[in-house]
Amino acid sequence: MRHKVPVTRLGIPLNAALAAALMLALVAGPAWAQSPSTGTPAATPAPKKKSSKTKPAPPAPAAPAKPVEAPPAKPGVAADPKEEAEARRYMACLESAKHSPAIALQSAESWKNSGGGPPALHCSAVALFEMKRYQEAALRFESLADAAPKREVKVGALEQASQAWFLAGRPDMAEKQLDTALALKPGDADLLTDRGIFRANLGRLEQAIGDWTEALKTAPDRDDVLALRATALRKTNQPAAARADADRAVAINPKNVDALLERGTLRQMAGDTGSAMEDWNAVKAIAPDSNAAQTAESNLARAAAAKPK
Repeated sequence: MRHKVPVTRLGIPLNAALAAALMLALVAGPAWAQSPSTGTPAATPAPKKKSSKTKPAPPAPAAPAKPVEAPPAKPGVAADPKEEAEARRYMACLESAKHSPAIALQSAESWKNSGGGPPALHCSAVALFEMKRYQEAALRFESLADAAPKREVKVGALEQASQAWFLAGRPDMAEKQLDTALALKPGDADLLTDRGIFRANLGRLEQAIGDWTEALKTAPDRDDVLALRATALRKTNQPAAARADADRAVAINPKNVDALLERGTLRQMAGDTGSAMEDWNAVKAIAPDSNAAQTAESNLARAAAAKPK
């Protein structure tokens, strides 16, 4: 049976960093070559956040990348009106993708076909993502990675492709994209965190623990990663190590509901039901409308039913 872990970091696939890198390239000079056109195969259904007894739910699609301000022109260098117009068009397209993705997709396609290059390709991928056409979005992000000349754009596009593949129900393809991204940017904590999530959802918990351990070497105070590793350690029969991670995650961020939920489970396993119930009640108080709160409520009900009369 495959073990699942919480999908906590996948709420930010369309990050502003990629938009910033694209914007800088667009405004700073003629670096963009024509991007190849990409086919649009039929989308596959999206699949998964873990509760202690329930199947993980899929991460909610995030808002598209926030448009960024165009960098100021270098002193003594006149701004190119055409490049400024393209930059404004890119920002407008991303903003439209957030509110009217179908219209944004049509606009991005027209722009791409008339030579819009990677910025147009990125906007079309964002629009497809917002329309929940995740497989098509993933392929567009891959095309963007192929077309982009700069490493930071390639890595950002590969990360977005990986998360779109994950939502399309293909954690294997998601992992593949992050393998490529990590070859370009070894040791990146965000990439390692995501790859660990994908590996865990493929049932490879030991490899997931390895990725999160590597991520924590460069980002030791990432409470989200500690919470993820705590769950995986528990599921691989390492309760003492799991408890250490959960305790540290809560110490760093007392409002991390995933860490509290996990620590409650570990406390109950150790026979300390009273402390476990304190953690689960804290989850309900901090995030009453969350999936974690629903799980905490179920755990509290079972714990109450198990108490001697």
